[in-house]
Amino acid sequence: MDPHSELRHRLKRVYREAGEPATRLIAHQTHNAISHTTVAAVLRGDRLPRWGQLELVIEVLNGDREEFRRLWVAARDAADNDGQEGPAGADPAAAQAQPSYAPSPTDYFCYVSRSKVERLYAAGAGADEGSSVRRDEPTVGSASVGELFRMGGTFGRPHLLTHGSARRVELMQQLRHVLAGLVESGSIGWLQDEGAVPQSRYVAYTGVFHRSSAPPPGRVDDPAVDIISLTGSVPRSDVRLDCSLRYFSEAVDEKYVITSENHWFLQGGGSLLFDTVFLRLHHEPGLLIGSPLFLKIRSAGQAVVL
Repeated sequence: MDPHSELRHRLKRVYREAGEPATRLIAHQTHNAISHTTVAAVLRGDRLPRWGQLELVIEVLNGDREEFRRLWVAARDAADNDGQEGPAGADPAAAQAQPSYAPSPTDYFCYVSRSKVERLYAAGAGADEGSSVRRDEPTVGSASVGELFRMGGTFGRPHLLTHGSARRVELMQQLRHVLAGLVESGSIGWLQDEGAVPQSRYVAYTGVFHRSSAPPPGRVDDPAVDIISLTGSVPRSDVRLDCSLRYFSEAVDEKYVITSENHWFLQGGGSLLFDTVFLRLHHEPGLLIGSPLFLKIRSAGQAVVL
C-alpha cells in the first residue's frame, strides 16, 4: 500500500471508530477553524490535505496525532519524489502565502509581551513615524501589518471595558509600530506546514495550539510558576511557545485568575487557532522553542476567553 493510501485507510478507520460524525459537527468542534466542506475533503482523501487541516480533524476524532503526522510526512515525501502536486489548496508559486483562515470580528489579541514590545519600541525597532498607515505597508506572509489590526485589533475581548484600557490601546499602537519595523528590516520569517524553519530572529506562524503545561489552580502569585507552554506542530517539528501568564489579556495587575470560562483551555481541555510572531529561542530536530511577541485568537465567531 502506498503512503497516501495508508493515510487514507487509517483516517477512514478512525472516522468509523468515532461513530462517523457529521462533517458540520466536526467543523463546529474545531471552533469552525475549518469549514464542513474542508472536513469532507479531508475525510475523502482524494488529495493530500494540509497538515493543519488534518490535525484538526484527527483531534476531534480522538486519533493519534503523532501517528498521523508520521503518515502525512511519508505521503508528502512520496508525493515529492513522484513529482505530484502538494497538499490540496497549496500554491507552489506562493512560497510565503499565509494559511487562508478567515478573520472574524470576535478575533482579538489575547497575549502581548509588554516587556518585549516596550523594549523594542524604546530601542527604535519600529518603522518611521506615520508608516503604519502607508499603502505599501510591510507584510508578514501575505497579510499586511495593518490587516492584522483592522479586524480584531483589540488587546482583550472586543467591545469589553477592561482594566487599564487606555494603556492597552497605547500598547497595541506600539506593537503595530514594532511589527512594521521588524518586517521592513527582514527580522521576521514565515513558518509554513510544508516549509523549513526560517533562520530569522522572529518567526510568524498561524496554527493550532494546545496547553502542554498547566498553571496551578486559582490565582497565580508566584513568578516562578507564572509560565505556561503552548504546543503546536508543523509536520517535521513541534512548536513550543513559553508564555508569561501576566501578559494574557484577562490578567489584572499582572495576576492571572483561572475562571470557568478559560479553565477548559488552560487546564488542557482543548486547542485554539492563533496568529503569532515569536522570538526564536532554540531549534533542534523535531522542536522549535519560542517566546511570543503576541498571540491573536482566530475565534471564528465563537465566544473565547483567555
